[in-house]
Amino acid sequence: MNWYISDTHFGHERIIKLARRPFKTVEEMDETLARRWNECVKPEDTVYHLGDVAFGSEKKQREILSSLSGRKILVYGNHEKNLALLAECGFKEQHPCLTVQLHGTPVYLVHESPPSLEALPPHCMYCLHGHVHNKPSRHPFLNIAVDLWKFGPISEDEIADNLDIR
Repeated sequence: MNWYISDTHFGHERIIKLARRPFKTVEEMDETLARRWNECVKPEDTVYHLGDVAFGSEKKQREILSSLSGRKILVYGNHEKNLALLAECGFKEQHPCLTVQLHGTPVYLVHESPPSLEALPPHCMYCLHGHVHNKPSRHPFLNIAVDLWKFGPISEDEIADNLDIR
């Protein structure tokens, strides 16, 4: 199974207020995000993370990120400062953008949404992105930031349903 997620911001205390997340502490946020990830994702699954993974101490990032299930692929965002650390924590594959097949349909993955449909690669009709946290996007773009998806990953089937891909 493939899963998709963006803007976890593990360890980022200020994001609670900036994105109006319903957590009292960064520890509560981190625990909830990691628990919801691991409730869905099995070790043999693949997770595409569309950027802004984690903040704070390297030790804490290693602890949290190494506990997350699945094969992790990163489409890095504007806050990724230490790609080597993320590789150590399981994000061995890293890209500025990526195209994947979702039920046989090419879907463009990027952290920050392109300005228009015309800006997508020629063969793509759909785009998954994050960056804008709790601002929904319009079809054929889909914001997959955790703020809009109950603070956990989204399955490929749920994305296909949201984008009317079948």
